[in-house]
Amino acid sequence: MSRFLLPALCWLSSSFVSALALIRVQSYHVDTSHSSSTPQVAVGGLLLRQQRHTSDHAVASSPEDEVFKRKPFVFPLDIGERRFVAAAEMTISLPWPYPLLRAYNVALYVGVNSALWGRSNGINEMVTEMPGEATLVYNLTSAFLDNQRFAASVPPMEVFMPNISWASGTLASLQSRYQNGPKFHEGSVIVVRLGKDGVHVWMDGVDAGHVKSPGPELSQAIVESTFQIPQFHDACYWNLLAGQPTEVAAPVQAEVHVTVPWYAVVFPTLAVLICLWCCWNRCISCLGACCQGKSRRC
Repeated sequence: MSRFLLPALCWLSSSFVSALALIRVQSYHVDTSHSSSTPQVAVGGLLLRQQRHTSDHAVASSPEDEVFKRKPFVFPLDIGERRFVAAAEMTISLPWPYPLLRAYNVALYVGVNSALWGRSNGINEMVTEMPGEATLVYNLTSAFLDNQRFAASVPPMEVFMPNISWASGTLASLQSRYQNGPKFHEGSVIVVRLGKDGVHVWMDGVDAGHVKSPGPELSQAIVESTFQIPQFHDACYWNLLAGQPTEVAAPVQAEVHVTVPWYAVVFPTLAVLICLWCCWNRCISCLGACCQGKSRRC
């Protein structure tokens, strides 16, 4: 048996050496043209499958990827072929005893070749023409908005999609992208590219993919819900009318009043009053003990 084993080992070693040499030589002559088939090379009786690295396998950098490289983050003037229109600094106003919360900054970008520039656009015109022309960028300015809270803004958009049978399913898909994306934190950046067949989402540099829809209604609902903030809508209207800017304008101040359930106000109020009552009793008892000359520890 040894008389067969030794020649076989020699044959295998020579085959592998030949194969490695051929691969080294061919690595300098890799054809970069697109090819749907993978070439095969027979060497010493061995069939090798050459891995061809073409431009099809390379991950192309999109204009949206450049947004996440800005440290510290500021809104850019352009995202690819889309120009900055306006930005708003959103704050959330809650009933007492809750403080005023800074939530996020949002900016709108519109294609440089869009007919929306230099024109007086009504709300219907902007909602109708922005799918395929616009991008929204969110910059979270508070840790209050985590993935769940940010995603909770998606289901109410269904009111802007009446008589659309696929609305709830598509909105659920978008909500899931936000919930399962990278963990949001203060400073997180979300880019939403509005298309006529859905939206493309990036979160903190991670491509969350394309949420497809049969028509432009999903993008239109996002635009219309965003324009419910009157300060932001007005800024977009006037800046589009003025024409394409040459620099990024400061965000306009916008405040959203949020109502909360009665128990979210009553219970915290009671807790504050009870704490104040306990502190007052403690102070009175300590003051009385000190006046009586007792060595009571306050």
